[in-house]
Amino acid sequence: MVHRSIPADHPESGRAFRTRSAQPPTDIQAAITVIGRRTVDHDIDVLNLARTCLAKADLEESALASAHLSGANLAEAALVRANLSGANLRGVRNLVDHLARP
Repeated sequence: MVHRSIPADHPESGRAFRTRSAQPPTDIQAAITVIGRRTVDHDIDVLNLARTCLAKADLEESALASAHLSGANLAEAALVRANLSGANLRGVRNLVDHLARP
């Protein structure tokens, strides 16, 4: 199955997550989980998730160090213990409010 990519700033960005369920569809969450659990030492290039909609995604304990996340929508994403060290977070939407939660 192929999913069309919608930029984070598009009006439809995250719409499916808001209207159908509390979380991304199972296949999308599975892909996000694989990305987050990968061994960063094997990365050939920087992980590029710029302008993606990761709203409500479970990113707990994800390996996102040095990832390119500029312009991504992280509204209500679970980021507990996620490694964001060195990540490009320029223009990320809804990150500060979410990190401030206990």
